[in-house]
Order: sequence, then C-alpha cells, then structure tokens
Amino acid sequence: MWAALESRCVRGRAAGLPPAIAGSLLLTLWLALLDVRSGPPGLVAGAAAIGGTLVVAGAALRVAAIRALGPRFLDAIALMPDHRIETRGLYGVLRHPSETGTLALSLGASCLTLSPLSLLAWAGLLLPLVAWRVRLEDAVLAAHDPELFSRHRATVPALLPLPHSRQRPAGS
Repeated sequence: MWAALESRCVRGRAAGLPPAIAGSLLLTLWLALLDVRSGPPGLVAGAAAIGGTLVVAGAALRVAAIRALGPRFLDAIALMPDHRIETRGLYGVLRHPSETGTLALSLGASCLTLSPLSLLAWAGLLLPLVAWRVRLEDAVLAAHDPELFSRHRATVPALLPLPHSRQRPAGS
C-alpha cells in the first residue's frame, strides 16, 4: 500500500529512494515478513500498536515530504536549476522528513512482527545508509547556500523533532 501511494506521488518523474536505501528497506521489510515471531499476548499487542503506528506514520511522513517538494523531490543528491532550500512547513520541523519516514516505516515493520533479524538489518544497514545520505545532502545544501543552510541547520534537526535537539544559533 505504501509503495503504491508513494509511486502515485512521484508519477512521471525520476524520484524515490536511492537504490542502496531502497534495497536495505526492502531487505528489512522482507526479513520482517519472513521472521515473524510471537510472544506473550501483552508483548504482541504492544508491539503491534507501536509497529503499526510507526508504519502508518512513516509512510505518511514520506508522502508528505514528497508532496511538499513536488517536482524538486529527487532520488539523486542534486540541485535543480534555481534551487532553493526549503525551510517552511514540514521542512521547518525536520531537514530530512522523507528519510525519517523511511526509518519509521521500516522500524515499525520490525516491531510489528517482533523480528530481531529485521531490526538487525534496520540498525546495521538502513540506519547507517540513511545517516550517510543525510550527511551528503547537508554538504550539498551547505555548499549551495552556506548562510541559509547554516541558520536552518542550527534550528531544525535532521531526523527527529525532539525539543532538546534544536540548537541555538551561534552567538545566542
């Protein structure tokens, strides 16, 4: 369902997940399906509630990020002609909401199925690849508009909108 929704949002343009991240996400999801575990009813119910919420929230966040950028949403780390750094709306809360959505969706699948193999793939493969991509994107945006990106980076967290993660701009 999520893949169909995302493909509908990016129809007609080359956008989506980069191959390494897409492959890692698929591996995590497949492992979750192949390694479904059971446990005490309370654990299963709690994991289902948390996992289901993360899957739905992650997919919704990714779709919202894609829609917010429209044709500027690309799978490649590149700048479009007349590129501007988005700092409003969803991108005023998170610098990389689509990556946060990817991580939440995959982690949710691991929780939903109680799969340690899926969780291991998430932590050992998907999370490091997403962190690497965030660093690359930040470097490209910082080179494009150092002043604006520096202000944006100082006030908007990369992946998690935690109150303590917001930094104060230099000099305050």
